[in-house]
Parts: sequence; C-alpha cells; structure tokens
Amino acid sequence: IRCKTIIEELLEFSQDREPKKTLNNINDIIEKALSILDNEFRLQHVMVEKNLSSDMQDMLLDVNLMEQVFVNIVLNAVEAIKGRGVITISSQMVPNQLSGRVEIADNGCGIPQENLGKIFEPFFSTKKKGTGLGLAVSYGIVQNHQGTIKVLRKQGGGTRFIIEIPSAQAETVIKSEEHKNGKY
Repeated sequence: IRCKTIIEELLEFSQDREPKKTLNNINDIIEKALSILDNEFRLQHVMVEKNLSSDMQDMLLDVNLMEQVFVNIVLNAVEAIKGRGVITISSQMVPNQLSGRVEIADNGCGIPQENLGKIFEPFFSTKKKGTGLGLAVSYGIVQNHQGTIKVLRKQGGGTRFIIEIPSAQAETVIKSEEHKNGKY
C-alpha cells in the first residue's frame, strides 16, 4: 500500500498538469477541504478556528487542485500538533484587492530553522512514512495558479503557511502582460 501511494504521488508530481480553472470562491474550497478532514480532527482532538472573510472575490481556480493543497497543509498541521491542538485558517483579500490570501497556522512542534528552506523540495521529508512529495506538489499547484506559498515559524512554536492567489481581475492583467511579452 505504501509503494502504491508513493507511485501515485510520484505520477501526480511528474504530470504537472495545467489547472482547469473556473471562477470560484476560495472559502468554499477551504470549507470542502475541512469537511473532508472533519473525522480526522475529531480523532486527533484538533480544534479548527476559521476566520474566512466574507468579501473574498472570486478567483480562477482549479477546485480539485486547490482542495488538494489545503488538505495536504492541514493534514501536515494535524500531524505536527500530535493531538490536542489548534489549527487556524483565515482568508482575506490583500489590501490592493488583486489577490486573495489564505493563512493556515498551527500550534504544533514547528519546522526546524534548518529545514525551512527545504520543505518544498521534492522527496524532502522528516516523517518516517513521508514521501516528501506533498508540499512539493502543493507548491507546484500554487505556482500554476500564478500564486505564491511561503512558510514561517511562529513565535512560541508552530508553523504558518501563507498562500496568495491572484483574483480573477489580476489574472486577466497577468495574461495580458504575458501576451504582450510574447509568452503566448
């Protein structure tokens, strides 16, 4: 089963397919990802605090891929907490309104400073049963949405992931610039 999982993740990682984007509200995708993990939260005694902004603009997103990103990061947070902890998920529009920001934070063990620069590298893992592909795949998905993902250590322990994705309006501007510069 472990080999099958590794092969599936490896195949998914190597495909690096173009996202099938449609206009969506990122809060809906976050809610779906959390509902998938609801049982895991109960089993691990993890509390989830949500602060999802009601003024999120629709974005051009591949629902399945972005859901995969959120599930992966939240599952990593559950593992880092090791029972009885808190995961905080928030969303907001960046002040310039050209991108949406999602922050996922936990109060777990945190990522050692020396590993922060490696966590998005393929096959890097500190887990005994980890493949090192989850965050690498998530990084690629966010990049394919013209977004950014970064990780920070929280003061006093824990980790915070920040994902920014351009709004549909910003994506139109990006595509226009790429077209002008001969990328298409």
